[in-house]
Order: sequence, then structure tokens, then C-alpha cells
Amino acid sequence: MKCHQRLVAEWHLSMFSLKDANDKIIDLDASFLNSLPSPSLPDKIPKNVKFWFMAGILKFLLVVWTLATMVLSILGSRDKNYWLAFLTTWAFLFALWYQLSSFISIVVAFSSSSTTHLPYLSLMLGSTRDTVGSGDAAATATGAITTRDEVVLIARMNPNSSTDNNDHIDDDDDDKENDQEEQQRNLNDEIMSVNQQKMTIWIKLMWALYVIAIHSQFMVTLLYWLLVYDGSSVIYPEIYRHGILLILVIVDGFIINRIPIRLKQIVFIYAYSMAYLVWTLIHFAADLGNPEVTDTDPDTNDDALYGVLSWRDNPVGAVILCLILILVGLPLIFILTWALSLWVPHRYIRQQPVSME
Repeated sequence: MKCHQRLVAEWHLSMFSLKDANDKIIDLDASFLNSLPSPSLPDKIPKNVKFWFMAGILKFLLVVWTLATMVLSILGSRDKNYWLAFLTTWAFLFALWYQLSSFISIVVAFSSSSTTHLPYLSLMLGSTRDTVGSGDAAATATGAITTRDEVVLIARMNPNSSTDNNDHIDDDDDDKENDQEEQQRNLNDEIMSVNQQKMTIWIKLMWALYVIAIHSQFMVTLLYWLLVYDGSSVIYPEIYRHGILLILVIVDGFIINRIPIRLKQIVFIYAYSMAYLVWTLIHFAADLGNPEVTDTDPDTNDDALYGVLSWRDNPVGAVILCLILILVGLPLIFILTWALSLWVPHRYIRQQPVSME
């Protein structure tokens, strides 16, 4: 598919479409890690449940790292009440909100199915003897291994299960063979339906937060190093907020998760950017000043949030800069993040039919 054709195809997708331009269906659970893979669907991406637990630990560490840096940044500012005035802080907070929502999502997913996945966790911790020794003992130990699929799960983790359980599984396999064809015919439609039903407000909020977070991080990183940085020494919180956090957001959203970006989601970027633009005008009209750079020289432009965006001393230059950013900068950065989203492989629902031979 050529570039312009891909752009047109992507533009026709809805803002939260689970269908890609290649007609494949996004696996919502695997892409947002909002639900652990079911033991009854062992081929559901990701295959290794260990990945989900490791992802949760990593997300927790990222949240703690960002929170710690936020505290250092606030403590290091001249006027702590003025910390929220800067674009970097806005971008920082949206990245933190995304990280928190991403971590909460995976915690809720595990807590809602912890009994079902307890054998996996026990196996990871090396306690397999207590939870997967023999069929009935495992069921008693967990208090949850009672259903057919869960007994199958125990048997898969321990091939040396008791004979009674093996006979039970064989009987179930015989029963399943009778209606396997009908089940396989409807399997894909059922999986698609389940994933569509899980498109909740929470997922949409998390999706929108990620789009704003990655775009705003790109924006503040580029603007800081190209327009604001004056060559002086830089302290750790500034490096974290203008580079490191961008990398962490990319790792969380595109590597641990696999969140796609839709072209129509550019409206989130413009809403965020216009909100900050309005704030700079309010700041100018209210003559709030900038305590971070205030001095006693009356000729110094120390009232503007950023020297390159001075509505008082250089309104024409400020208007030109805003127009360039709105008409050129924002679309270019959004296209960059969208292209990065396409480059990273998406996680799709598998729809290959199983041979009935």
C-alpha cells in the first residue's frame, strides 16, 4: 500500500477503531494489557503469562521513577506554586497520568483473575509442588482450580498429574471433538465480540492520554533543545523531563503495550496545544510574571513564560511562532508518532482456521 493510500485508509478509520487499514483486528487485551490471557485460549497473544507479571513490575518502577523525579523538580523550583505554569510540566503530567493509568489497568486485570492465574504465579515463584502437584491437591490448594479448562491448565503445567485427572481430561476431549467444528466456526466471531465489548471509557481515556503524552513529550523535547537550551549545564530533572521521559513513554506504549495511533486522534493534540496557548494569553493578560527568571533589571524580559514566546515585547514574533507550530510543527510531530506506531508491529486477533482433518 502506497503512502498516500495508507493515509487515506487510516483517515477513514474511526478515532478508536480496532480495525487496522490492513483489515486485521487489534487485540485490545494484548495491546493495552487490560486483561490477562485466559487459560482456555493458550494461543492468545502474548503466549507467556510471565510477560504480564514482568510488565506490571516494570510499569510500577516507571511510575515510581517519574513520581520521584516530579518531587525533585518541584523541590528544585524557585516558586513551587508556579511549577504548573510551564509547557514541560503539562507534558510531564500527561505522561505521568498515562503511566498511572497503564499500571492501574494491569493491576486491575490481575486482581480480577488472580485465582485463575494463581498456578502461573506459583510456578514463576518456584512453588509448583504446592499448586500443581496432583490434580485434586492442586484444586484444593488454590481453591479455584475446579473448571474443566483450569484442570486442563494444571495438566499442561504438570504432565505427571494423577490418572483420575487424565481420565477426566480424556472424557472431556471426546466430548469436545463432537462439537469442535461448530465451536471453531464461531470462535473468531466470539473473540472479536468480546474484545469490542471491552472498549470501555477507561480504555478510551488511556488511549487518548497516551496519544497526548507521546506527542507532548516529543514537542517539549524538541522545543527545549532547539529553542530554550542556552548551552549551560543541565540538572538531572531537566534531562529527565526533556528526553528520558520521552523514551520511557515510547517503551511503555509501543513496546510493553502496543497502542496504535489513529490519524483522527490528532484532535487530542490540538485540544491540548490550544489549551496551553490560551493559558499563555491569560498569563500575559494577568501580568503574572515568571519567578523562575525574575531579576531587578527593568529592561530584562522576565515576564514571559518563554523568551521566544513574549506576547508583550514581541507579539508579532509570538503569533508567527504559534502559527508555525500549529500549522507545521504539530502535524509533523503527530505524523512522526503515527508512523512510529505503524512501524511497531501491532498485536492482532489470530483468525487462522484450525484444520478439522
